[in-house]
Amino acid sequence: MKLKVRLSILFAVVFAGITLLLNAYVYISYADFRREEFFQRLRIKAVNTLHLLEDLQEIDPEKLRAIGQNTLNPLYEEKIYIFDNQHQLVYSSIDSNHAVSYSERLLHQIEEKQYIEYIDAENQHEQIGIKTKYKGHDYVILASAYDNVGRRKLQNLIYSLLIASFVGIVIGAVTGYIFMQRAFKPIEVLSYNIKSITERNLQQLVPVNPSQNDEITELAYSFNQMLQRLDAAFDSRKAFVRHASHELRTPIARMMSDAEQALNKNLTEQEYKAVLQVLVKDLDQISELINSLLLLSRTAKLERVDGLKPERIDDILFETIDKAIGVRPNLKVSVEFLPQDLENSDLFALSCDKSLISTVFMNMLENAAKYAPDQKVNVYLDEDDEMIYAYFVNGGKTLSPEEQGYLFTPFFRAANSASQVGHGLGLSICNRIARYYGGYVQYSISAEKENQFLVTFSKKIEGKNYYTEI
Repeated sequence: MKLKVRLSILFAVVFAGITLLLNAYVYISYADFRREEFFQRLRIKAVNTLHLLEDLQEIDPEKLRAIGQNTLNPLYEEKIYIFDNQHQLVYSSIDSNHAVSYSERLLHQIEEKQYIEYIDAENQHEQIGIKTKYKGHDYVILASAYDNVGRRKLQNLIYSLLIASFVGIVIGAVTGYIFMQRAFKPIEVLSYNIKSITERNLQQLVPVNPSQNDEITELAYSFNQMLQRLDAAFDSRKAFVRHASHELRTPIARMMSDAEQALNKNLTEQEYKAVLQVLVKDLDQISELINSLLLLSRTAKLERVDGLKPERIDDILFETIDKAIGVRPNLKVSVEFLPQDLENSDLFALSCDKSLISTVFMNMLENAAKYAPDQKVNVYLDEDDEMIYAYFVNGGKTLSPEEQGYLFTPFFRAANSASQVGHGLGLSICNRIARYYGGYVQYSISAEKENQFLVTFSKKIEGKNYYTEI
């Protein structure tokens, strides 16, 4: 069931409920008013009859009964009984041929409470009992009547309210549905425009009316922004595939060419060894590229891992330096600690995956070894209450502002890397790992015109779900 239909039904149900509650209130209020008004009329009629009986004692009761029935606005099925203080019947509004039924218990109850009123459950007659005193005499009056006119009005009110409720509910339901149709029309248009957008035309944006400042317009703006991000992600993914294919195709093509030449020629053993050495070198390059791609894929979506034990960043750094020197014996690394309180065991503690932090440091050290003429890198460690900072400073040609803008883009290689073997993935991997730990990698040119990379990690974040497009 569509949302607009559900909301229309909900609106109709709520409107019907409110209408019925209001009508019920009107009916109950009128029913109470009718009952109270009729009891008042009956009370006045009973008291006036007593006064007339006392003031005209010389008149025969039969004549008084006739006067009461013809001149005092008789009520439907009216019955009035007047008793003296001895409970002797002194007046009855019906003739003496009709038996008068009452109980002593009822008369005593009236004398005790002074006034009672109730509705007979059998015949629905309103009945009252009054204890009163007039001209020095005590009297008990019983009166009953049937509110024929009032009950007919009440019944007519029920019919009128039911008809009005039905008509009102129908009108409300139709009006609500029409209103929902108009309210959801922009959403239907937006849905139609969204369905027309596929992966082939992500540049096609949803039309937006700037003059309308409502939630639908905000949704359309948000959707267009998402389309732009998706389009950029698709372009980035295509560029990634294109660069990866190029990086793989070059060594593979070179290997195929060397292998074909070796097969087509009669080479000596030394020449075959030379060809195999070239093939091994190309295979190493492919293996390095595949490992980098796997690591890049791993860091594309890192899941939060709880319960990691704290690791000291300086210990990881020294272990990584030993590995880097083992690979590049000419690498020279100096480490300097900027904080003064080096006795604190929690100074550089970070809850982290040790292998990820080591990967960052290894990439930084290898970059310095590649691009620094003297293969020397200075490392500075610093920290504060929230962050850990690692500075990697090395000589060599610095980057231009244009190159700095693409520094963390996969497969980007600056002009100073033309003579170096690599694929341009290291800094992108480092930046993703640093961002996973609430930090970043930043490049700058130091005051001494040297390359300076700042790597930061947050002490407050143990790791969070992080995703970035390749």
